[in-house]
Amino acid sequence: MDATALKMFRAVAREGSIGRAAEKLNYVPSNLSVRIKQLEKELQVELFERLPRGMRLTEAGHHLLAYADPILNLMQEAEEATGSGKQPVEKLRLGTVEAAASSALTPLLATLRARYPEARPSVVTGVNHELIDKVVRQELHGAIVYGPLAQPELEYRKLADDELVLASADASVGLAEQLKKPLLFFEVGCSHQATVDSLLEQYGIRYPAITEFGALDTILRGVTAELGVTLLPRSSLEEAEQQGNLAIVELPESYRTLELGFITVARPERSAALQAMLDTVQELSEA
Repeated sequence: MDATALKMFRAVAREGSIGRAAEKLNYVPSNLSVRIKQLEKELQVELFERLPRGMRLTEAGHHLLAYADPILNLMQEAEEATGSGKQPVEKLRLGTVEAAASSALTPLLATLRARYPEARPSVVTGVNHELIDKVVRQELHGAIVYGPLAQPELEYRKLADDELVLASADASVGLAEQLKKPLLFFEVGCSHQATVDSLLEQYGIRYPAITEFGALDTILRGVTAELGVTLLPRSSLEEAEQQGNLAIVELPESYRTLELGFITVARPERSAALQAMLDTVQELSEA
C-alpha cells in the first residue's frame, strides 16, 4: 500500500463516489476504480460497499480511514521539513473559534514565533464542533475551542477565562426585550446555542429569527445596523464597545462564564513545533 493508493482511498471515502473523487484528484475514474480494487486485493478485504449510487465504507474501510489522515499528514510534514535542502521548517495547522482569533490566538502566535521561529503556523476558523472533529481526524494539529472539554482521545489545556455577553445597538432596553430581537450567529447550532436556548426558556420567549453570518466582523456590522443582537465573548467586543458602535448587556451570572482552551490529540510523541505551542499555551495561561 503506497501513499497514492491511500490518497485515492481517502478521497473516495470522503466523496462517496468514484466519479467525484476522480474529479477532485484530477484522475480518470476508471484508473481510480482499478487502484481501489488493487488495494482491496492487497489487503484481502472489501473497503467499500458498491451501491446503485455511490460507495459506502465497510467496517474495514472505516478502520483504514482512521489511519489514513494521520499517515498522509505525517508524510506531507516530513516532505515539507526536509525538502529542497532548505532550513527545516515545521508547519502547524491550527484552528480557532472565530471570536477568539484576535484576543487569544494573536498573542499565542506572537509568543510562539519568539520561542520557536522554525514553526510555520496556518490558521482556519470554525465553530466548536467542527474544530474538535478536525483535531480528532488530525486535519489540524491543535485548536482553540470553548471548554472545558473531556474526550479521551484529546488533550485539553485551559488557556483563559472570558465572559459571555449580549451585544446590541440599543442600550435602552433590558435583556428580556433584547432577546426578542433577531439573533445573529456564525451558524445555527454554534457554540453558544445551548446558552441561548436556556435563556429564552428562562424568559419565556418564543424562539426568534436567526441570521447566519460567516465572520465576526459581519456579525458586528449587522448589530450596529440594528439587524439584531448577538452573544459573544466580551474580549471580542472590546474595540467595538470603545468606539461606541454597540452596547454590552450583561447576562445573568449563571450564563456568563466562558473558558477557552487548546486541544490536541493525546499522544506521547509530538513535533518540536507542537510542543513549543503547548509550552506557549502553558506560559500564557499562567501569566
